[in-house]
Amino acid sequence: MKAWEMIKELTENPSKKFKTAEGYEANVSKTGLLTVLIYKAEINANKSIRILGYDIFKEDDWEEIKTPVSLLEALQAWANGKTISCISFMGNKYIYPSSNDGLIDTSKSPLSQLEILRGVWYIEND
Repeated sequence: MKAWEMIKELTENPSKKFKTAEGYEANVSKTGLLTVLIYKAEINANKSIRILGYDIFKEDDWEEIKTPVSLLEALQAWANGKTISCISFMGNKYIYPSSNDGLIDTSKSPLSQLEILRGVWYIEND
């Protein structure tokens, strides 16, 4: 996602949070200000500190930081027409679009016991 798209998303929904692959984050503070972590420090092998800067408009690699929800919350969202996803304990992501055909992921597999017991659940679209 481009920086302007991330800023637009934050304007429309201030509770969202975003990050880059490099670990920089953006969100809206409790006072309503857009906050972007644009510097971080790195300590190298000879114990010297280097400050790293980041130009938020240079890269197009912003992604939303999703907050995990309980399985029950995910199922309620799915029943209300939202797409949900599960990250398995092995790190695989399974996406469950809302449908009348039951809880079947995009590869046509049903929900597994391991996903129920050990999966981390997310609501994909608000």
